Amino acid sequence: MVKVKVYKTLKLLPIQDVRHMRYRAYIRDCTLDVTEREIALAVDRVRGRSLERLIRSRILFIGRMYLDFHSTTLKEMVRRFGETMIAAPEAELMRLFDVIEGLAPRGVPTGFRRLYIPFSSLKYSIAAVEGAIGEALAGLVMMKVYGFRALARPIGLSPDIVMERDSVLALVESKATILSDITKGILEGAIRIIDHFSHFRPLVRERMLEGYVIGTTLHDRNFFIVDVLRLRPRITRL
Repeated sequence: MVKVKVYKTLKLLPIQDVRHMRYRAYIRDCTLDVTEREIALAVDRVRGRSLERLIRSRILFIGRMYLDFHSTTLKEMVRRFGETMIAAPEAELMRLFDVIEGLAPRGVPTGFRRLYIPFSSLKYSIAAVEGAIGEALAGLVMMKVYGFRALARPIGLSPDIVMERDSVLALVESKATILSDITKGILEGAIRIIDHFSHFRPLVRERMLEGYVIGTTLHDRNFFIVDVLRLRPRITRL
């Protein structure tokens, strides 16, 4: 379990009309320096689990700030950074929590006994909404909190976003979950970023290179917890 240190009491915002929703994200972050040995472990798939344990033991997220934004901002961030096109993310987010809370019944069975098709406890698939909101928050936080600007948004490839700030080039991985532990996703993203360091470093010798894993927990219809793991390679050669 990732250790978390929180300095502020979380406060939910009141639900509003979906066309004029306001959202709040609680930002927590942690910075880790990555050594040559750890990069070697990431490249070596056999020893990858030892690197995962090492990262897990070093992570301590500390409360940083709140970020408030409007539904129009969320829509624009989904358009810009979401891998899945969602025309009305604010409405889909509302519907998502309706499903979770049992307020959106399907009205037709999910199984069929005569053909031995099992019934499912899930009424709808929600991964697309979850992922798009997470990617939107990743882009927004990198721009508003850390001062980066977007260079590229690869589709179907890693990293999820490439950004820059002054002389710093950032590789960004986005992970998202709903009301559950984001630790596993953050660790997977961290290993992927560390693996990238060995491939991208020769191409950017004149610049600093960092990695950011943005883990977003959809806590409520208008409240998110965003954990930012910043990875800084501290290497002399590759």
